[in-house]
Amino acid sequence: MTKQQYKIFTAVRKYKKLGKVLEATKVGDYIKLQETVGADMLDFSDVKYDDDTDVTLSTKATDEYESRKKDNIDKAVTNLIAGYGAIVATISLLMSLSRLC
Repeated sequence: MTKQQYKIFTAVRKYKKLGKVLEATKVGDYIKLQETVGADMLDFSDVKYDDDTDVTLSTKATDEYESRKKDNIDKAVTNLIAGYGAIVATISLLMSLSRLC
């Protein structure tokens, strides 16, 4: 999944209306929106494709979105733990050096 697809899926989950999704993602129109995310990834409530049309993620898109979201959370937690480890190591080193002086 590309960053643009993830951004679109997030907007669909948040705004639910085609007009707001297009405004938030700056994609242009619903055809470009569908081209960007791929076939069978979005479901529309009607064939008007106007601002009031409801947009939802298909089952396939939901699975991909949830997987990507989980990966992002896992990476963030890993980075926080690594940062904490680096801070603790630096403090320990500084305390050891201060004892030598």
